[in-house]
Amino acid sequence: MCRVASFKAHTGQEGEYSQAYRDWMRPVYDELVVEAAFVSYFDLVKDAGIAGATHMVIIEFANWGAAGAVMQNEFAQKVDEASRRVLGRTWSEVMDDSR
Repeated sequence: MCRVASFKAHTGQEGEYSQAYRDWMRPVYDELVVEAAFVSYFDLVKDAGIAGATHMVIIEFANWGAAGAVMQNEFAQKVDEASRRVLGRTWSEVMDDSR
């Protein structure tokens, strides 16, 4: 089971979005793979080909139940916990600081 998310960087900020992927998203997602929150992920940067999206993430889950957790706070909590371990602050704090 896979979930897809796409993002469109503001014009002129594509490089900053790509840097955020390298600095924040990848280390946190790597930690989530180690914890088996999901099986794997694949991220595409720049022209993802979806309605002008510049970044896209495909996340592979072990089963429907794990994928269903994405739609609930359960997954957001796992992301925040992994982010706190890897980056020293929650994902929400990272996103707030990046604005």
